[in-house]
Amino acid sequence: MNPKNNLMIPGCFFIGLGIGLAFDQMATGIFLGLGIGFILYSLVSLLNKKK
Repeated sequence: MNPKNNLMIPGCFFIGLGIGLAFDQMATGIFLGLGIGFILYSLVSLLNKKK
C-alpha cells in the first residue's frame, strides 16, 4: 500500500467535518466525508495498480 493513499480517508473525514460544521450538520458532513474518502481511496488504489 502506498503511504500517501492512507491519508486520504482521514483527510476527507476532516474536510467533511468542516463542511458539516459550516452547515450545522456535523454528523452528516462526517459521514459524507468518510464515504467520499473510501470511494476515492479505492479509485486511486485501482489506478495505481494499473501503472
